[in-house]
Parts: sequence; C-alpha cells; structure tokens
Amino acid sequence: MSKKTASQIIKSKNDYVLKIKKNQSKLLEQAQHIRRHHKAQSTFSKSEKNRGRKETRIIKTYLVNDDIKGSWEGAKMIIYVLQDEGNEREKCPLTNHCIWAA
Repeated sequence: MSKKTASQIIKSKNDYVLKIKKNQSKLLEQAQHIRRHHKAQSTFSKSEKNRGRKETRIIKTYLVNDDIKGSWEGAKMIIYVLQDEGNEREKCPLTNHCIWAA
C-alpha cells in the first residue's frame, strides 16, 4: 500500500492495517527498532494443537515513533506477530510487523 492510499483511507474515516514488507527496508528497520527498544503496550499469546503439531502465536503492540507518524498518516501502533508452528524441520518461526492506523 502506498502512503497516498493510506492517506485516502484515513481521510475517508476508515482504519487500515499495513503489513510491512522486506522491500520497505527503512520502515521495517524503524519497526524492529521500536520492538527491540520499547516496552510493548499489550501482549497476547495463544498456543493450540492442530493436525498433530503445536502452534504458538504471540502478538505485541507498540506505539509508533514520530518518524512513522510523520510518514504514515493516522499511524498509531506497530503490531508484531510471532508464529511458531512447531515444525521440527524448520526451526525458524514466522515474524511479521504491521502498522495499524485509525
């Protein structure tokens, strides 16, 4: 999603959740910095067993910094999602960073 599209969504009095992609390197670095150096505003964790494997999801929210607020209209929070499917072959959990705006 472009910044222009995000701005139009906010101006139409709607919210958006934007998944930060790897090619958005500056924005991703800012989100990772916030996650590493600031306290989470909220945390949610859920573990369940599906098809014989344990899945765990941890979701944390962080306030955005002034740089992100200045670039992404309406930006309020960084949402960090860690998903571990307990796959023995793949030890790397999936992670995503998103921006929530209202």
